[in-house]
Amino acid sequence: MRFFSRSLGSLTASVATVLVGIAPVWSAPTFFVAPGTDPDLDLAWRSLAPVIFEQDFDSLATATPFSVGPVSITATEVGTGQPLVLFPGSWGVTSSPGTVFGQALLPQSGNVPTLFTLSQPVEGFGLWIFDDFNSTGADFSMTVNGVTSPALTTLHIPGGGVAGFLGVHDPAGISEVTITMSTGVFYEMDHVQVFGVSGTAAPEPATLALLLPFAVGVIARRKK
Repeated sequence: MRFFSRSLGSLTASVATVLVGIAPVWSAPTFFVAPGTDPDLDLAWRSLAPVIFEQDFDSLATATPFSVGPVSITATEVGTGQPLVLFPGSWGVTSSPGTVFGQALLPQSGNVPTLFTLSQPVEGFGLWIFDDFNSTGADFSMTVNGVTSPALTTLHIPGGGVAGFLGVHDPAGISEVTITMSTGVFYEMDHVQVFGVSGTAAPEPATLALLLPFAVGVIARRKK
């Protein structure tokens, strides 16, 4: 019986070590980068969840904080700390939720990164980005949990341009999102979307590793 217990202990330790080791791989964010003006650019991201919460800013009087379903989000400029403002527009691309560019979020200082801080973790975060002030293209990226997305590279569209859609899925939980524009002058963001609000995320491998010894212990006692 002692040998059996020691073997179980060794097995538990080994499995726990493996689970902790693969935690970063399991929880790595998956990004969705879709440049262009097609109103269905966000469909692949939206297909990950049956319920999507969304904010299009068209009926808001202030830009931040704003609500996306049960989640409250603040949007501030990285470096200056200034809150983003609302930028009214009269044109846009029509998507299934509504007008992509009716009223959108605008960093006051121009080309500075934006930090979105969420009141509770979510599994998915997405938004549309615009570069209508620029005469050339622009590059955008999204950083979540220390990982940065591939560049969303856009082309100039005469009269204004929708840059495209940036989304991310991370079952480990998303509490902060940073949007960076590497080229250009100003940019706007619209249709902020989230899914998998806190309480629905799957447990991380590190958490499972902590629970494993307890589960093995229960099994061992039953065998006795």
